[in-house]
Amino acid sequence: MKKSSFARAAEAALIALALCVMAVLVFSVQLLSEESGLAALSAVGGWYRVEDGERISVALPDVFGGGAPVALCTDELTAADAGRVFSARGVQYGLEIWLGDKLLYRYEPTAFPRNRQMMGKLWAEVLLPEETGSAPLCLRLTDPDAHMRLSAPVVGSLSAVTGYHLRRLSVSAVLTLFMLAIGVLSLVAFVYMGHKRLPERRFLDAAAFLLLCSLWSWTDSGLLQVYGSHVASLSMVSFFAFMLMGVPMLHFVANTVRPSLRRAPRVCALLLAANALAQGVAQLAFGFRLIDMLPVTHVLMAVSVGAMMAVLQREYAAGHDRNVRVCRMAFIMLGSFSMAALALYWACHIYWYDVVYQTGIVLFILIVFHGLIGQVSDDVHFRVEQSVSQRMAMQDGMTDFRSAQALEKKLAALHQRAPELSNAALVYVHLLDLKDINDLHGMKAGDEAVVAAAQCISGAFPDHAAWETSFYRVSGDEFAVVQVNPILPLETLEAKLHESALRLNRRDRGTSGALRLVCGYSFLRAPDGETQTVSDWKESANAMLQDRLSSEKNWGGGLTHGDVQF
Repeated sequence: MKKSSFARAAEAALIALALCVMAVLVFSVQLLSEESGLAALSAVGGWYRVEDGERISVALPDVFGGGAPVALCTDELTAADAGRVFSARGVQYGLEIWLGDKLLYRYEPTAFPRNRQMMGKLWAEVLLPEETGSAPLCLRLTDPDAHMRLSAPVVGSLSAVTGYHLRRLSVSAVLTLFMLAIGVLSLVAFVYMGHKRLPERRFLDAAAFLLLCSLWSWTDSGLLQVYGSHVASLSMVSFFAFMLMGVPMLHFVANTVRPSLRRAPRVCALLLAANALAQGVAQLAFGFRLIDMLPVTHVLMAVSVGAMMAVLQREYAAGHDRNVRVCRMAFIMLGSFSMAALALYWACHIYWYDVVYQTGIVLFILIVFHGLIGQVSDDVHFRVEQSVSQRMAMQDGMTDFRSAQALEKKLAALHQRAPELSNAALVYVHLLDLKDINDLHGMKAGDEAVVAAAQCISGAFPDHAAWETSFYRVSGDEFAVVQVNPILPLETLEAKLHESALRLNRRDRGTSGALRLVCGYSFLRAPDGETQTVSDWKESANAMLQDRLSSEKNWGGGLTHGDVQF
């Protein structure tokens, strides 16, 4: 199916946004690539450990294990390194940094307790003291693990070390930035569609989901955990953003499937929200730790993703809708990456599980947006066609007057507004001898007569905009004029119509004959002041028109010069 201009514009916006994010990433990496004053302590002979009195050289990165504490030392630092920043990973293994007998760093639990995976996001960072070089610098891993991987520490200026860590977090940062940008774009799309009276609630659902995801990603990043202030509060925000991020997408599914299938996503959304509330109460009132209740959140999220895949499968089986199929594929993608991230988190205790989950989120939302944009494009195309059809049904193409259907709506609306109106006039105007003109001079001449009659009628009401006057072509040879709160008497308007027809007929009209018009009118308020029904209003105007048509026929149609008969 050929893409509409809306779909092409939306996809172009997504591509442009992705290119902008990539450009920002490349530019940032280039800015942070200056490594002057930064050194990685990894060379063979730079680090060593002592076993049974023997000095064994160690090259980092390396893997340690065996269930015993590990101590690594280096003599490479000199007095010239005093005042520089030393940064090392391994906080999750109970890392301590010593300079001789002086303790420089030991992880101290904060007001918000962390598990090993969360501590893996951190790094130890110390300012080397003046006595640097007077004794070996040692790294002690006091909480041994069967599989401890220690990367090479770095030494340098504060800006160089910060840039080093930013580069290591660049993948997560660009994914988070992309989620934030798409979230804002989705929110703008929701507001724009609402302004155009094409509300699409799923744009708001997607925006809320992505904003919560980006909030979780930022507050859970090692950068904010190390350099940020109010770290405990940031960790709380991170946990609750993670617990609630699935709620908007469950509403997204509810707004995608038919009403009979909406119970499951709404129940799942309610469970996730109740879980966040219950965990908050449990921590504040009873002292339970959020990290200990985290498995409950993981189970609920896994169950919700599985339930949504089942719901979308049922919806697709019922109608084989392409957009539902795309949404189902997106949830399969999200479920796959979520399970991979959970395996890395619980089984492997890997701290960069968030990158895997963020990648799944980005792929998920791109697939969802592809389907959503396609559906919105179809909706816009349908609305445009519907609008054109309605406009054609409400407008006469030949005269630019409104149609009989529009007249009915106008009269009904005026009848409802009757208490606030002084009065309203309905004038029927009939074009005489249109059939004879068509038979004698051809359809083209007949069309010219209809257009001339319309010009004559609209020309008789030059101030129609100020008087809320509207014009209608009721049938082939019959027109109508509606005027709200008429200022001039209709006799005056009749005279203007007479003059307009007279001027028109003085022109050379070839062999098509003179323009002859007959009119009849009525008011919304009867002479006694009572408001007429729409049927009575139309009937009284039509009765006057028919009476004058009868007089015209009895008189023999004597307006040979072209005139208006009253």
